[in-house]
Amino acid sequence: MAQNKSRKEHDSTETRQSPAADQGELKPDESEGGLLQIRMYRQGLGDCFLLSIKQKEEQNTKPKEEPNAFHILIDCGVHSWQKNGGDRLRQVMKNIREVTGGCLDIVVGTHEHVDHLSGFVLKKSPFLKEHTNGGFKIKKFYAAWTEKVGDDVADALRSKHGTARHIIDKAMEKYESLKSTAVNLDEHVPYQQLKAVHDFHLVPEDDIPENLQDIFKELKSRPVNKQIAVDIERDGIIRQGTGGFAGQAGVEQERTEPTMCEFAINLLRLRAEHTCYCTPGEVIPIMNQPQLRAYVLGPPTDVTLLKKDLPTKVRGEKDEHGHSSYHETYLTPSANLSGFAYSPALGIDGGLPDYIRKPFDQLGWEINSRGNLNPYPKKTKEQSKDESEKELKKKWKDARSFLKQNYQAQGQDWRKIDSDWLMSANTLGLHLDSDTNNTSLVLALETGNPGEGDVFLFVGDAQVGNWISWRNLKFQVDGKTIDTLDLLKRTRLYKVGHHGSHNATVKRYYNKDDESGQNGTTYGLELMEDIIAMIPVSHLTVANRWEMPHKPLYERLREKAKRRILRSDMRMEPLNSSDGEDCRPVATGFEDIPDQSSRRVFDNWKWRMSTSNFNPMQSESGDPLYYEIQIPLK
Repeated sequence: MAQNKSRKEHDSTETRQSPAADQGELKPDESEGGLLQIRMYRQGLGDCFLLSIKQKEEQNTKPKEEPNAFHILIDCGVHSWQKNGGDRLRQVMKNIREVTGGCLDIVVGTHEHVDHLSGFVLKKSPFLKEHTNGGFKIKKFYAAWTEKVGDDVADALRSKHGTARHIIDKAMEKYESLKSTAVNLDEHVPYQQLKAVHDFHLVPEDDIPENLQDIFKELKSRPVNKQIAVDIERDGIIRQGTGGFAGQAGVEQERTEPTMCEFAINLLRLRAEHTCYCTPGEVIPIMNQPQLRAYVLGPPTDVTLLKKDLPTKVRGEKDEHGHSSYHETYLTPSANLSGFAYSPALGIDGGLPDYIRKPFDQLGWEINSRGNLNPYPKKTKEQSKDESEKELKKKWKDARSFLKQNYQAQGQDWRKIDSDWLMSANTLGLHLDSDTNNTSLVLALETGNPGEGDVFLFVGDAQVGNWISWRNLKFQVDGKTIDTLDLLKRTRLYKVGHHGSHNATVKRYYNKDDESGQNGTTYGLELMEDIIAMIPVSHLTVANRWEMPHKPLYERLREKAKRRILRSDMRMEPLNSSDGEDCRPVATGFEDIPDQSSRRVFDNWKWRMSTSNFNPMQSESGDPLYYEIQIPLK
C-alpha cells in the first residue's frame, strides 16, 4: 500500500543509555553459564527479536576482533499499515547495529510476510550495506525447508503460491478499476479484506530502495554467490506459477517482479556465509555450547497439515454466545473458493489450474456460484418415497456433468457470473495468507541440560496445521529422548503467533482416528504454565480490520502469564483497565520479574524497558524502543 511520497523521514538518533540502564545487570562472569538477553523491539505490527548470549571469557569461542557475545536475530519487519512503520523500524535496526557491532551469528526469517521481513529490504536499511560501510555481517541464515530450491514439494508449494498471488494481483487491478464506478471500495468489505492480505506482501512505495535491483545484481555477480544466483533465477521461474496457468497452451506467461518478501529471503541468502534449511525433528546446537540448543518444530512436511488453517468443529456444541465451538483453538472463520469455477472476470480463466478453478474436486464434488453442490443431499418432502438412492445420485451426477461441459469448460467464459470473482478472490487471498503463515519456521530454544532447562518458543505465525504437526515429534539429544509435549510444559517465554489472532495459538489436539478421544486432548497453550507472553501487536493499526489480539485468547494468555504480557503498544484492547493492567517493565534499570508461583521459575530473571524512545514525531511520548529480559544461563 503506497503512502504519500511527500512524507518526511525522521533520522532520529537514539538516546545514549544512562547509568540507570545498567542498574541490576549481571555480568557474564556472575552467572555459571553466561547471560542470555532477549530484546523484543516495539516497532508496531511486526516481529523483531534480538537474542544475545554473553559468555565468560574462558568460554568465548569467537575471534578476538568480534564482540564477546553471540547474536541471533529472529525476523525484522513491520506491516505497511503501521503508521511511520518504516521510520520506526529504521530506528530499531540502528539499535541492532550498535548493539551487535554489525555481526549477526544467526538470522532467522520465519516466513514470507512483510511484517517479518521488510526491514531487510527497506530504504536505508543497514542490511543493504556492506559490513565495513555500516551494514551487517551474517554468518548463518536459517529458513524453513519450504524455501529450499530443488526440493520437489517445496518447489510445488511456491509454484502454487505464485499462481495464487498472480490471481490476487489481477483481482486487485480489477477492484481498482471499479473506483471510477459507483462502488465505494472504502466500504466494500471483500475488497478491504483482500487488500489486507495483499498488503502482507507490500512495502510502501516511498520505502522501497531505488537501487534495490542494482544491489542484487552486484551481489549475484560475486563468484562466491554463483550457485545461489542460479537457485534464485530458478526460484523466480518456479514462482511464476509453472505448476499453474503459466506456460499452458494459449496463455502467455507473464513474468512478474519478485515480491519484497522474496527479495528479502534472497538478500539473506546472498549476504549469509551459510544458509540452513530447517526440517522438523532437527536439533541445532547454538555456538557449539552444551547449554543452548534449538529444536525445529515446524513447518510440517505433510502438505495436508500445511494447508490446515482452521480448527475442527465440535459437533453439536455451542459456546456461551451460541457460536460453534472448536477443538483446537479459541475461534475460527469460514470460507470457500466458489466463484473462481464460474467467473471470467480476471481474464485468465482459460489457463487457471484445476486446483484453482475447481478447488474441491478432489473431495468428490463440484462448486457453483452459490458454494458447494452437495452430491448427496437429504430428500425433500416433495421427492417420491420410492426414489432410490441410486437414482438420486445419478441426477446429481448428470447435473454436475452438465455444469462441467457447459460452464467449466475452457471457452465458456461468457456463460459465467461475472461478479463472483469478488468474493472468490478474497477467499483465495485468505487461503494464501493462511498457507504462508503455516510455512512458518518454528523454533523452541532450550537452555541448560537437555530435557531440564527453560524453553523459549518462537512460532512465527504458525496456524493450526503447523501446531498439530509437532505433537508427536521426538528428539534425540545426548542419549535422551525429548518430545514436544515436554518442551511445551517447560516453555517460559512464548512469542504469541500472528499478533494474537484466533487460530495461531492452539489449545487442544484433536484427531478422530487416534487416542485423542471425542473432545481431543490438552495441547499447546494449555500445557504451558508460568510464562511471559510477547505479542507484537499495535491496536491502532489493526483496529476495524482484525481482532488482534483475539479476546478469549488474550484473556487466557493473561491467566497463563499471570498478566506478564509484553506488547508492541502500551494498551489493553480488547480489554480495559478494569480487568487489571498487564504486567510489564516500567523502569530503565533491570528489575526482578514478578513471580508469585511457588516454584519461583523466574528467580534471578530480570527485565527492563529501553532508555530511548521512538522519535516523538513517530509516536506518543513514553514509547520505549524495546523491552529486554535478562536470564542467567546454567
